[in-house]
Parts: sequence; C-alpha cells; structure tokens
Amino acid sequence: MLKRILLSTAFAAAVLPALAADLPSRTTAPPYVPPAPVFTWTGFYIGLNVGYNWGNNDLTLYSNPLYAGYFPTGINTDSDGFTGGIQAGYNWQINQFVLGVEGDWVWLDSGKTGSATVAYPSGYPGAGIGGASVTSTGKIGADWLATLRGRIGYAIDRWMIYGTGGLAWGNVNSSSSLSASYVNTTGIATVDLWQGKNDDTRFGWTLGAGVEYAITNNITTKLEYLYYDLGSKNYVVAGGTLPASAARAKMDGNIVRAGLNYKF
Repeated sequence: MLKRILLSTAFAAAVLPALAADLPSRTTAPPYVPPAPVFTWTGFYIGLNVGYNWGNNDLTLYSNPLYAGYFPTGINTDSDGFTGGIQAGYNWQINQFVLGVEGDWVWLDSGKTGSATVAYPSGYPGAGIGGASVTSTGKIGADWLATLRGRIGYAIDRWMIYGTGGLAWGNVNSSSSLSASYVNTTGIATVDLWQGKNDDTRFGWTLGAGVEYAITNNITTKLEYLYYDLGSKNYVVAGGTLPASAARAKMDGNIVRAGLNYKF
C-alpha cells in the first residue's frame, strides 16, 4: 500500500508541471476601440462657388416687309466671363443613393455688343452718290442668375457623382439699334433708323451634373457643370425714321464652377 502511494506521488510530481505548461497564459484583454463612424451625406449645407460662364445669345431684328432684305437681321452677341455666388441645400442619403435639393444665386459677367453691316454700292436705290451702309447693333446680357434644382447622386463613401436640374431665372437686359450711313455731297451722314431696349426677369430651366468629395465630415468640395436656358423675348424697336418694328432676344448659356460647402 505504501509502495502504491509513493509511486502515485512520484508520477504526479513528474506529469503535472508539464500539463500546467501547456495551459494558456492569463493575459489582460485589449481596450475596446469603437469602429470609425461611417460618413453620411445627409444634412444641411451652405457654401460658395466660383467659375466661368459662356452664353449663346442671339438677337434678331424684324422689319416692315417693305424693308426686308435691306439690313442684317441676325446679330451674334455671344459673351463669356467669370461667375461667383452662394448655394445652400439639403441631402438625404438612402444606402448609396443621395437625394437632395439645392438653390443658388450667382453674379454673371455677361453681355457683349455685336453688330453686322450690309454695304450698298453707289447707284443702288437710296444709296446716294457715294454708296451707303446699314448697321444693326445689339447687346444681350444677364446681371445675375438663380436656380432651384433637385439633385440625385450615387455615393461611394466620401465621393458622390450626381445629376441636377430644375428652375432657372435671371435679370436679362437687351438693346438693339439700326442705323444707316451714306455719302453725299457734304460728306458722310448717319441716320438712326430705330432703336429699342428691354430689361426684365426671365424664367427658364437648367440641367447639369457634378462630382463632390467630403474632405472632412463637415467640409465638402465640388466641381459642377450647368446648362441654362432663359428663353426668348420680343420687344419694340422704334423712335427713328422707319416704322416701329420688333426685336427678339434669346439667351442661354453654360457654367463650369468649383464650390466649397460647410455641412452641418
């Protein structure tokens, strides 16, 4: 009996330390670090923009049929220049899709005077002894442009591509005149045939696209293109030696701009 007890004790002394060495060591758990929050485009924002605009402005003069063909009727008054302003809006993000509404107001450096001339040789009916020329002059420009647009975008984390479109309106001013110069025995004489102008707020539409990137959770930057069309307007030209007539001023254009927003 004593012999069995001694053998068991010796076995335990030899085996137990080896088993204990195979057991996992007791260590302290690492501190819990919460995952970084996922960026969302949802929220209000306000910002500034600056860019470049170029317009497709056409001015057409109409006359009494008796004078049709005697003077240039189409005047190219295309213009270009810088633009800048403010924008504000709100986005709703649903999974990777972003729906939003945005309004903006920008100042436009637009408005260019164009002219076209038709020359008549000496002996032409009404041209006088030294010939004559008839010149049409016109200008179309907008002081400012505002838009109210919907936006739909697709977000890839901090990047978003989007399309946009909606209402556009702006203050458009246009003017036109028609004059004739001819040579007589006393020299060159100029006669104002008619003139007219119009200044009003026009409404139209706009369509565009852009890409936006969130620099931080509160600061985003964007690059955007917009096409706008403010339609056409007829107005009276009169006050000269010819019967009163009409002119039609059509204005549309393009804007490429960069913007910076603060997201609340």
